[in-house]
Amino acid sequence: MIPRGKRTQALTPDEARRLNEYRLNRSLSLWTLRSAMEPPFKARTLQRALDGYPVWEPYHHFLVQWIEANCPARKLPPSPPMGGKDRAAGEREEQP
Repeated sequence: MIPRGKRTQALTPDEARRLNEYRLNRSLSLWTLRSAMEPPFKARTLQRALDGYPVWEPYHHFLVQWIEANCPARKLPPSPPMGGKDRAAGEREEQP
C-alpha cells in the first residue's frame, strides 16, 4: 500500500475574497501581507492559497483563523420588498 501524502485543503472563495480585499484596501503587497500575518509558510504558499489552490492543512487552519480574526465578513443589506407590479408579473420573493 502506498502511504498517503500530506492532507490539503483550499480556502473557500469567500475566504480568499476577504483576504484579498484586506490586502487591497491597505495597499499591501503579497510580501508585506505575509510579514503582517507572521505565518509559518512562505509567500508562494500564500499566493497559492489566494489563487484557490489547496495548501497543507496546518497552513489552511492558520489562514482561516487569521481571516476570521482580521477580516470580518460583511453582511449584505436586505433586499427591498417586492412591489405590486413585480407580484402581478408573477415574481416571487426569495426565501432565505
